[in-house]
Amino acid sequence: MNKPYITQPLRRGALIVSMFCFLLLSGQPAAHAGWWGTIKDISELPSEVNELKENYRQTVDQLEQAHQNMEIYRQENQKLIEQNQELTRMVAELKQLEEERQASYRKMRALVLTAAGLLIGYFVLLRGLRVWMRVRAR
Repeated sequence: MNKPYITQPLRRGALIVSMFCFLLLSGQPAAHAGWWGTIKDISELPSEVNELKENYRQTVDQLEQAHQNMEIYRQENQKLIEQNQELTRMVAELKQLEEERQASYRKMRALVLTAAGLLIGYFVLLRGLRVWMRVRAR
């Protein structure tokens, strides 16, 4: 009597275990492909890491080149600023010299015109005195 009760749970357990094993074994090729894909991905990682390292190195080189170019442009800009300041000083000096030359020209012109006016006035005055003296002497 006890025997049928014992064998029935054993059969049920064996059936459950066999179904579990069947499911486990039937899923193995998919798991194998997953494992193979994982192994393949892991084996490709060093090349991807090397590619990332190379890209990083190229990016760092480009950044360093950009910094060097920026420093060169900054130095050229500083030189151009200094040249611009020098040219501004020269232009201001030339303007001042031109203003001094114009002032000197105006003074010289006034002097010449004054001298010419005095000379003409002298001759006119002498002529007027001679005429007046002749008229008075008659």
